[in-house]
Amino acid sequence: MAEHFLLYADKAGQDDLRNGVWAFAAGSAADHFHRAVEYTLDGVAGPTTCPTLILDAENAQFFRGQPQRVQAALTCPPHPGHPSRG
Repeated sequence: MAEHFLLYADKAGQDDLRNGVWAFAAGSAADHFHRAVEYTLDGVAGPTTCPTLILDAENAQFFRGQPQRVQAALTCPPHPGHPSRG
């Protein structure tokens, strides 16, 4: 099913999927999707103790809302350069 995405996706979507396959060292597009679902910050964000810089692109095409989710999961203070300190 995931391989069919390559047939119907625009060029940017095809490039993103190919990059995801490469980045996850996946054997196929379907394998990439399965691996990506398991890739989370669960159990990682909470114990982080150092100030963390989280950036949010103004017109983000992908991953909208993710910076806010990361910030909410962290228990450490924002990095001094974080926009919320502005």
